[in-house]
Amino acid sequence: MPSTLDYHRPARNRTRPDVPWYRTNIFTTLLTAAVILGVNLYLVGNGNKGWGFWLAAFLLMPLANAALALVCLAFTPLVRRLTGASAAAHVYVTLYGCGAATILDAVIILIRSHAC
Repeated sequence: MPSTLDYHRPARNRTRPDVPWYRTNIFTTLLTAAVILGVNLYLVGNGNKGWGFWLAAFLLMPLANAALALVCLAFTPLVRRLTGASAAAHVYVTLYGCGAATILDAVIILIRSHAC
């Protein structure tokens, strides 16, 4: 019997059934990152190679990534319901992934435009 000053909580029995691979945080995180990467590869690949790269690098790509972040965040309840995974992982990957993609898109576009 624990004393009144025993601050350790009792150990719980963790008998969890095996979780299918598609209902894990890792799968949700990788799927969200793959969507962000795929969309940005498409945008950069079809980007303007002339003098319009300034418009693409500093206006269109940030707007496209903001729209992608909003779409991914709008799907958060659906992702949570389908995968049963944490919504926090999906939200973090969406926000940080789209933020990093905005910077990387600008760097890639600037490098491609000056590579002639």
